[in-house]
Amino acid sequence: SQSGAGFGPGSVRVAAEQLVIEDGGSVDLTTNDGTGGAGRLEVEVDRLEIGGAFSQLRSVTTRAGDGGAIAVRAREIRLRDEGRIVSESVASPSLDVGSNGAIRLEADGIGLESGADVLSVTNDAGAGGDVTLQAGRLSLAGRSR
Repeated sequence: SQSGAGFGPGSVRVAAEQLVIEDGGSVDLTTNDGTGGAGRLEVEVDRLEIGGAFSQLRSVTTRAGDGGAIAVRAREIRLRDEGRIVSESVASPSLDVGSNGAIRLEADGIGLESGADVLSVTNDAGAGGDVTLQAGRLSLAGRSR
């Protein structure tokens, strides 16, 4: 979902038994205009798996508007091989970019391995979003963060 002139991005909601994002696949929410409100990226699944470089759930803001929040509820979340969940602002030389959306992951088990990331990155004036992981089991291995 992507914003345009005068409106914010719509929300994206994924509800399924399983969501697998691989080989550079992504689900994105992009704010390109500061005049509309930010949508939300919501995923409700039994199992979420993200694997491979550039494979991601992502909320990004490139303008003055704030980025949308990411919320994931699952029994199991697994990120591997540089897969990532990211909320970010992309710097602009001509204007201050808005704040990132928050990331909230809720699962029985969350595992990150082989360079996987859950992160909020700000490259401009906007504030970084909160990152919250709530899990019965949390595992980080192999350069994951």
